[in-house]
Amino acid sequence: MIKRGYNPEFVRKEIDRARRVPRGDTLRDKQPFTNQRIPFVATFHPALPNIAKILHRLQLVLQSSRRCRGAIGQVPMVAFRRPKSLKDILVHSDLKKQIPDKG
Repeated sequence: MIKRGYNPEFVRKEIDRARRVPRGDTLRDKQPFTNQRIPFVATFHPALPNIAKILHRLQLVLQSSRRCRGAIGQVPMVAFRRPKSLKDILVHSDLKKQIPDKG
């Protein structure tokens, strides 16, 4: 790590800190993290404003209503879906059945 430009003192401190952790603690199963936040899904576009910042700013408005507070709880997390590409627009994903010729 020192060859990669890390501060040698920092590397020594972190190695010492890792050695102080009891082995049993490292082998114990950890509780899975459950995220209770609702996703706010939007189609990505580079011109979109910072949606996460807007949601944080408007959180007080959402929390002012008892109904919204019960439905939303925490600030929603922003997730982006991939927009349609030229391939998605031009290529059909389903095959059409061919009707056999009678004759």
